[in-house]
Amino acid sequence: MPSNLLPFFLSQKEHIQQSLEEGYSRKKIWERLKKDGVFLGSYFTFCKYVTNYLPSVSPIQVKPQTLTKTQPLKTTRENSTKNNNGFNWTPNYNPEDLI
Repeated sequence: MPSNLLPFFLSQKEHIQQSLEEGYSRKKIWERLKKDGVFLGSYFTFCKYVTNYLPSVSPIQVKPQTLTKTQPLKTTRENSTKNNNGFNWTPNYNPEDLI
């Protein structure tokens, strides 16, 4: 692997910028570049280059139309009382049940 990956990144700068603007995640873009053999660096290095050389792209971009209203999450205690798979775990046990 080359010690300086910046030229490889910069050769794909416009493509990366366009993909980010279209809503693709950094992870997906990096996976594709790595699969195609265009950028062989780590994901960490890729993100560092995106941050440093594509300053107009924020680290997290969410398109407004992708936001949906979700229901609030239940707490762990609520989830543990309702068991769908037939297995009930409790930290309290009867040693006679183990025999």
